[in-house]
Amino acid sequence: MMRWPLVWRSSLEAARLENFTLRDALRNANEELAKHRKVLAGLRAGDRAMTEAVEKVFLGKGAK
Repeated sequence: MMRWPLVWRSSLEAARLENFTLRDALRNANEELAKHRKVLAGLRAGDRAMTEAVEKVFLGKGAK
């Protein structure tokens, strides 16, 4: 009978670890999404520096 609380505790710890891992992944994804939104907003607004930066990235990838 003492076995069940240990199984539950280990399951709880595994769920907590997964929760922390998923939370970190979500935080990283939201940061990346914010960067992309900033780039898109700059392009829509016609920001010259943003447009030149994006063109430089595409030209750099095309040259490889």
